[in-house]
Amino acid sequence: MIMDMNRRAWAIVAALLLEQASIARAQPVDGEGAVTGDPVAAASPARAAVSVDLPDVPARPPDRFGVMLFTNESSAKAMDWAVAAVPFELGEKVAQVFPLEPAYGPLVVPDGPAVSADPTVVAAYAKAVDARWVFTGWLQRPGNDLKLGVILWLVDGGVARPLGLEVIKRGPQPDLHKLIAEAVIELATRAGWLVPVGGAEILARDPARELYAIQMLGKGLGNLVGATGPADRKQAERDFARALLVDPKLAWAHRLVGELDRTDPDPKIQARAIGKFSYAADLAPDYAPALRAVADAALAGRKPDQARDLYERLVRVRPWDLELRLRLGDARWQAGDAAGATRELDRVIARTPDDLRARRILALIHAAQGDVKALAAELEQIVLRAPNDLDTRADLGAAYVSLGRLAEATAAYEIVSNARPTDGTAAKRVGDVYRLRKDVPQAVAWYARASRIDPQDPRPFFLTGAVWLEAGNLDEAHKAYVRAESFKEYLGQTYMALAAIAYRKGTLSEASWYLRRAVKARPWSRDARASYALVLCALGDWVGAAAQTDIAVATWPEDPQLWYLRGVALGVVAATGDPSDVAAARTAIGRAIALAPADEAPRRADARIRAHQAPSVEGALAIEQPFGDSAAFQRAIDRFFVAGAKMTTLRATFGSQVLTALGALAQGPYRDLSAGAGVTATQKARAAARAKGCPVMAVARPWQAAADSLVAYQRAGVDLEEAYRVVVDLDNRGETVALTPDYRARVGLVRTQWRLAVGDVRDMRTELSAQLGRELRASGCREDVLTAAANRPLIEQVDRDDGPEAGDPAPVPVPPAQATFYVDNRSCLDPVAVWVDGEQVGDAPGGQRAALSAPVGRRTLCLLPPGSGSCGDQGTVREIYLADGWSVTLHCLERKLP
Repeated sequence: MIMDMNRRAWAIVAALLLEQASIARAQPVDGEGAVTGDPVAAASPARAAVSVDLPDVPARPPDRFGVMLFTNESSAKAMDWAVAAVPFELGEKVAQVFPLEPAYGPLVVPDGPAVSADPTVVAAYAKAVDARWVFTGWLQRPGNDLKLGVILWLVDGGVARPLGLEVIKRGPQPDLHKLIAEAVIELATRAGWLVPVGGAEILARDPARELYAIQMLGKGLGNLVGATGPADRKQAERDFARALLVDPKLAWAHRLVGELDRTDPDPKIQARAIGKFSYAADLAPDYAPALRAVADAALAGRKPDQARDLYERLVRVRPWDLELRLRLGDARWQAGDAAGATRELDRVIARTPDDLRARRILALIHAAQGDVKALAAELEQIVLRAPNDLDTRADLGAAYVSLGRLAEATAAYEIVSNARPTDGTAAKRVGDVYRLRKDVPQAVAWYARASRIDPQDPRPFFLTGAVWLEAGNLDEAHKAYVRAESFKEYLGQTYMALAAIAYRKGTLSEASWYLRRAVKARPWSRDARASYALVLCALGDWVGAAAQTDIAVATWPEDPQLWYLRGVALGVVAATGDPSDVAAARTAIGRAIALAPADEAPRRADARIRAHQAPSVEGALAIEQPFGDSAAFQRAIDRFFVAGAKMTTLRATFGSQVLTALGALAQGPYRDLSAGAGVTATQKARAAARAKGCPVMAVARPWQAAADSLVAYQRAGVDLEEAYRVVVDLDNRGETVALTPDYRARVGLVRTQWRLAVGDVRDMRTELSAQLGRELRASGCREDVLTAAANRPLIEQVDRDDGPEAGDPAPVPVPPAQATFYVDNRSCLDPVAVWVDGEQVGDAPGGQRAALSAPVGRRTLCLLPPGSGSCGDQGTVREIYLADGWSVTLHCLERKLP
């Protein structure tokens, strides 16, 4: 787990303030080398995602070095712990002090038994890990001393040669770390490596408070890699636990336990690894392997801000490490810093042009930024290096389509389809591109191929009909859409297409027949309603057309075509004998002109109505294509998010209006708090509001506005639902593959936001009917009175707190008439609480018939047994007309009295 930051009052200054040194036959490393601060501070950044200027990648990479297992030259097996412990310590400290690139993994030492070093063995190891320098060595224990021999090998051209004679150091066993430091410094001098300021101290630093902890660590590491016998993971875990028992602050041991946990098959144990890495980085803030593990875990755990800051620290120390820069670019991209991510990924590609991981992230960045040209160029590079990557080639085809490079898109899609002969969607995509190229025979042929692959797929039938319809071949289009009638779930769209064909042929009655069924199949389709109204106008059924537009404009009040058709229908009725409809016709036409000023058809209709002439209808029938190319899919996604943005605004407005109405009733955060604070003041405010009665003029308008906002929200939800169903249908059929990566990512958001929108509708209805409605009833506010008041013009109101004018008699309150009613609870054991209009008027004890009293009139009654919820829950409230003698009998079938 991440360490609590309160454990440190100040950030620990890291010991990675190293001067960049040069190595013989390796370039000097330019750039900053300082890393400061606590790792947790980096894992919990407070700053925004902005790019940080980092040192550039050196012109030449540094030399790579590795370490081999040392050999135990003594006869005592008790020294086996040093076989892995000494090279592990040597490797960790050399990587920390010198600007060399480690040629080893997280465990530092290689797997397998320790072997005596000779030129052949060293050369083979160096070739396997791509190392130029290799450390080997041996250990003996003469008496109570420790004798250490270390050799540094230089590997060139596949030939390994020792850099002079081996360095031999001898001293007491507790001085092991000092002996290692002296050997490394002497070998570094031979190699021409410059020991940076403070480097000698780091090399000689004792990592544990007792050598026994290092011995247990070495024993565990040896068991883990099989240095002195068969690999034994369980024994390694026990050895590491002993090391931590001896020294709980041994950072190396915590990291190695983290490496074990990370590779454990149990997910629960895997989750513990990040805690071990974080604690190791806390104990040793300059410990790069632990910081790197924490950064990797943060990136994998979708915490890009944490990962970004950690990678930036590491890159400053290791500017040559391209893997770190790649991960930094990924973290910056996920954190929203596209410019910084692009800069680092470009640096990686400049050194390793064949790094497909970096190129794929760059492709995502270009797609998200809408730079399709750059996206296509990056995808071309990926396909050039991975010609068998069909998914990337399909992405490239989608990018070509967006750029209008249809011939290249055709070639890309054909390669994918030919490589996947059983993929109907791949064949369909080729047909889409030929359709865009107006190549009717090829488009029809590829759609037919897709249909043969999957005869139950409706897409080829609809798209074949669309191709013939666009080409003007109405007969072939009619045949295709007739075949599409076998797919019942798309009958509405099929009827609309057949109606459009009939309309173009001039058979209006047939078009009307199809559209009548299309409207029945798709009652929430705006295009179906508009097309039906247009055909009815063309047939002279002006009353029917007006009825259709009445229904449509209630759901789509901002649609200019619907208002135009409504105006035409009313205008013809007015011109043929009902002048009272002239004003309504001109109002509808005027609304159409205001919504679409550039459309000439409404203006011509308005001129004829003003001239007392019947207007003529203009326009064409709409066709709802349930399937199309990637552009149609993108339009459906855009339509969904446009409707979603509108609904989000309406949701916020609705919430404010509900709170305003509650404030007028002395409830909620908008209430008047001038009487004081606290629960007592709130209760007093509620009692005062109820005593005064319903503040009609203060409540009416926000209540009505909230109700209107709910209606508008549900109306916008019609468009949202239509777009959602199109997107989900196309996604389920594999059409998402034809989208560019940015739109592909938005498909998942469509599903998420749809679930949220459905939940919002339920919440809004509850807020209006239950939360606000309960308070309205408690204050005696009737909905019919509020509706009437909301529709009245604004009038100046007298402040209730001003009191009556001087000299006016105070009004005498008239108590409401009371009715006695009965609740018969004799067949039940449990008592029942009786609520009328949201207030409890008494209880009906079990086994008794109770007489209660409440005001006469239309009321809401709620009967609640113990533990059955609260009034307002579904099924708990009923409306009654309360009069003297009214009664209700309760029945408890399973709990009758004896």
